[in-house]
Amino acid sequence: MSNQTNTFALAIQAFQNQDFVNARRLLLDCDPRQAAHLRGLVERRLGHFEDAKRFLGQALKYEPGNHEIYNNQALLLLDLEDAKGAIESLSHALALKPDFVAAQRTFGRALRLAGEWRAAKEHYTSVLSTRPEDTSFQFGLGVAELESGEIERALARFERLLSVRTDDSAVFFMHGRAALEAGQEETARRSLLAAHTAEPTSLTLRELARLYWMLGDRDAFDTLLTPPFATADMATVAMSLLRMSGASPETVIAAAGTRSLTAAQNAIAAQAGIDAENADLALDYARRCVESEPVNDAGMTALISALLMTGEAASALEQARKMRALQPNAQQWIAYEATALRILDPGAYTKLVDINHHVRAFDLPVPDGYADIGEFNRAMLEALDRLQVFEAQPIDQSLRQGTQTARDLTTVDDPVIRAYLAALDTPIRAYMAAVGADPGHPLSQRNTGDYRLSGCWSVRLTGGGFHVNHMHPEGWISSAYYVCVPELDEDDRSGWIKFSEPPFSTRPVLEPERWIKPSAGMLVLFPSFLWHGTAPIEDDAVRVTAPFDAVPS
Repeated sequence: MSNQTNTFALAIQAFQNQDFVNARRLLLDCDPRQAAHLRGLVERRLGHFEDAKRFLGQALKYEPGNHEIYNNQALLLLDLEDAKGAIESLSHALALKPDFVAAQRTFGRALRLAGEWRAAKEHYTSVLSTRPEDTSFQFGLGVAELESGEIERALARFERLLSVRTDDSAVFFMHGRAALEAGQEETARRSLLAAHTAEPTSLTLRELARLYWMLGDRDAFDTLLTPPFATADMATVAMSLLRMSGASPETVIAAAGTRSLTAAQNAIAAQAGIDAENADLALDYARRCVESEPVNDAGMTALISALLMTGEAASALEQARKMRALQPNAQQWIAYEATALRILDPGAYTKLVDINHHVRAFDLPVPDGYADIGEFNRAMLEALDRLQVFEAQPIDQSLRQGTQTARDLTTVDDPVIRAYLAALDTPIRAYMAAVGADPGHPLSQRNTGDYRLSGCWSVRLTGGGFHVNHMHPEGWISSAYYVCVPELDEDDRSGWIKFSEPPFSTRPVLEPERWIKPSAGMLVLFPSFLWHGTAPIEDDAVRVTAPFDAVPS
């Protein structure tokens, strides 16, 4: 055996023993053609991803027909959060060896991370035709089904998996999520609790706490979020949820325990200060966040808000424009830029927010099969009532004193809801035609002439319920459709929707620019970046809406 061959064998042994530093040292003395693949694996395990990428690229030049290199390259690309690149590498691996099980698993994972749910379902279904008992592929198919809106199918699949993988936290977690989507709240509670008990993570903590909140079980919620927490990530989730529950800044910060606050935790502490109208506290923690992570989204959101609260609109504008340049379609940066311009330069503001042009009310066309919009709304109200299963609002949404459907209405196979979604097409297209395609405006420049609904839900407000001012960060066109509206007071505007009032106090104070009195059958469309909220409805009233977000298609 040659010296290089012996050295390479020792490098393999060191790698298998997880002695990666020694494996790298040994590989320096090996033939590059022989060593490149293993060197890429070693560098990946050492966390040197760019070096790993370079060596695996070299290995493919030496061995372009090696399916295992393509799979390992894909794993590295997933480490780098490049799911699309991983999919391309895995396509090569599976073209070379179609029955390569490791690549089949990685391919499914990459498709899921890329959000390509239809392709993921096709992939898992194809593999399961030859490996029907493989529970990992059954699990992947269940996830793809759930994310595609096939709730009942996914729920049944996870129930079957639980009979085989009886102590698998991941299966319990996904079963809980599917049960929640299906409106089976007690089943969801049991499964999410089982997942968190078996393997507590920040993800299980978040979902279980959110469920407790929506079930109105405040004692379970508070107990679950009592520090200390095993990891910094879990503490971060607890801080976030406590802040959204209305806890004081002191309680929120205490959830971090004795650890120094991370950038994410500083951002949450800053937002808690904004909620409490403590601008100085907010500014302090926001600056701590962005000092360590200059483009942290949550930290920059808190910083800009705090600057507007303290009268530093020029600095807020500078920061908002910096972030908008990095993320031009992120609606929050447009909202903050607009808020600062409203204070500093009203002329520039009105070019960005033409309130009467951008906010438009429509009468929903009467869907086929209904005599009038009143008859349709009564049927719609019955359909939505079946989907309202919770006692309290989602903790991370804008509504107060009300409830929201857990399930995206675009995934619900109900003829009334389908008729509603179909009826939206005419007013949405009329709105797009009205706003035009001006390449210099963040709303109209994205107007392709087509759209897709990125989410649709229903909100029931009762007993003084309202929406706090907010915007939709990932939307383009947002909406409010009124299914059921109580008698509204003209004097105090109870239940009216308002626009352009920020969700925090500014210097100078910015009042709403426009109010609209809703009525049953009315659809209001507006840019997702526009602040909007409602005045509380009367204590004995009920208001039901079915809002949605649309994005360019």
